[in-house]
Amino acid sequence: MQQVIYADVLIFLNTVITFLLLLPVKQFTGARTGAGRLTLASFAGGLYSLVMLAPEMNVLLALLTKSAMCVSIVFIAFREKKFRKMLRCVLLFSAFSFLYAGIMYFIVNVFGVSFFSVNNGSVYFNINAFSLICICCAVYAGIFFFRKRFFVPSPEDMIYGAKLYYRGNCVSVRALLDTGNSVKDIYTGNPVIILESRNASALTGQAGELAPGNAEIPVRLIPVSSLAAGKLLPAFTAERAVITNGPDEREIKTPCVAVTEDKLGGEKYQALISGDLF
Repeated sequence: MQQVIYADVLIFLNTVITFLLLLPVKQFTGARTGAGRLTLASFAGGLYSLVMLAPEMNVLLALLTKSAMCVSIVFIAFREKKFRKMLRCVLLFSAFSFLYAGIMYFIVNVFGVSFFSVNNGSVYFNINAFSLICICCAVYAGIFFFRKRFFVPSPEDMIYGAKLYYRGNCVSVRALLDTGNSVKDIYTGNPVIILESRNASALTGQAGELAPGNAEIPVRLIPVSSLAAGKLLPAFTAERAVITNGPDEREIKTPCVAVTEDKLGGEKYQALISGDLF
């Protein structure tokens, strides 16, 4: 007996599946994106699943179409402009897709699902929506656990290069990615870079401690609890910051820079950054 495939159900299920496959790509790569872009990319994946209802393509055309859609989905989701980063995201998304398909195929054979169909690189399983979404969530949870268990960054991996720019001045420092640093600018809500005072002086061109009311540099106070309870740090807005980790580079526009008199890490690092910056 031939199974009826409903287009709306096909689109919905594949949209959910695509969304849950994009999440581990974001987890592994640290690519910057938002819920809106992930949802849009997932919906594109859901629409692409309608190719199953089209006449059967030859293998080469189906492969090219699938590959082009894979790249398009990843680009919509993350908009990576650098080739290496884009390639890494595409390869991870493809790997997770194959992993998911393999798990579903295993379930089909073990539990004897009554209908399983493949056409033009798109797969359809006759499983109710709730069960399919539960399986997707379980796959995502497994990938997330694997990442946490086997891809724990070492302290050396958490040290980044940072260049800060302000009024023609540039200061290069080493910055620690502090996972416990959740300091944000109370005025804009943006994450804060905490910088040692000696480097801040070189950046602003002013010696001595910064304080509100400075005639040349607009300074505000930022409450910080990660360094000392109830402590207020003077802060200003730099023009930009460039954060590097090996070949990877991120530019942060108009970052908030808080200045501390404390010694952070000596020669190891002179600034603290938050993962929220990425």
